[in-house]
Amino acid sequence: FGWNSRRMVRWDSVEKVVDKPGCYLVQGGDGDWSWTLEKVSLFSDTTNRAASLLPTDDGPPTAVLGGFSMHRFGKGVNPLEDTRRKLLPLGPLLHRNVRSLDVCTGLGYTAIAAA
Repeated sequence: FGWNSRRMVRWDSVEKVVDKPGCYLVQGGDGDWSWTLEKVSLFSDTTNRAASLLPTDDGPPTAVLGGFSMHRFGKGVNPLEDTRRKLLPLGPLLHRNVRSLDVCTGLGYTAIAAA
């Protein structure tokens, strides 16, 4: 299916997750009303740790790896503001043939903004 396909989730599916924090993916479906909501999360048997997405009040989600948020968030700070504050000290160096290393500890907001 394409991005323009209709995905309708039954209201009872929404009610099951309304009080459970997380980001959800609309999954499955053979017909208009057969879609379900699945929490975006996984568990690594290798590291014995969980990874998931956590919504923020006023911005994009943050990654939670092993129980630790990869961004500051809360009152006055969301992942985008956290990224802005991290890059601010670079000032004029930013975007001037300066190389940076993304160590893959989050969703890439800072690496993307620095590119």
